Amino acid sequence: MENRIPKDVLYCLLSTQRRNQVLSLCQEADRVQSSLAYLLLRMALYREYKITKKPLFLFGEENKPYFKDITGIFFNLSHCKNAVLCAVGEVENGVDIQEYGDINENASEMIFHTEEMAYLKSAVFPEQEKIRFWSMKEAYGKYLGKGILYDLPAVSFAKVLPDRWQQFQNAYILSTMQQTAAFSVCAKSPMTVCTVSHTEMIAFIKERYKIEGNA
Repeated sequence: MENRIPKDVLYCLLSTQRRNQVLSLCQEADRVQSSLAYLLLRMALYREYKITKKPLFLFGEENKPYFKDITGIFFNLSHCKNAVLCAVGEVENGVDIQEYGDINENASEMIFHTEEMAYLKSAVFPEQEKIRFWSMKEAYGKYLGKGILYDLPAVSFAKVLPDRWQQFQNAYILSTMQQTAAFSVCAKSPMTVCTVSHTEMIAFIKERYKIEGNA
């Protein structure tokens, strides 16, 4: 998402905890996208639950975030160069979004199951499918609370088709390929997926800044 909002406006709408995390990032683009991911989370909390406070996070053993002061609601965040993604709901979840790009063949052997490698050889768009598989592996790991610290090549997503919820082991997973990126959502049960436009996001940020900017 292109940033058309001054950074001081973005940072005003972050919790101190999130702002410190954002400012610790080296790249300016990452700071902006990390801020927008948090603000997308705030937008979802407001739309779904009418929660307006800035959420604070706690972190599990594998660094999975949870709300500090909100019970019964789970979330997960991800961002790439041109998009942000979040899941909010009453079931455990994990999300990941990845821009298309080449994965080194040697690295592929340490990431992908043999079934996935066979699938990729016959895929119409193998590089895009490879990133879709990678996003599923990250989303599933984040759902489990392990990130990518699990045996990646032992888990196969070869039978998970795009653009539909499918049961996968102890969860459900949805993956899709967009024009420039692939994203995946993994959750205890299927979740509603919606797209938030740039215009909607900007309008939400401006409205919250009117309320909170001088608070």
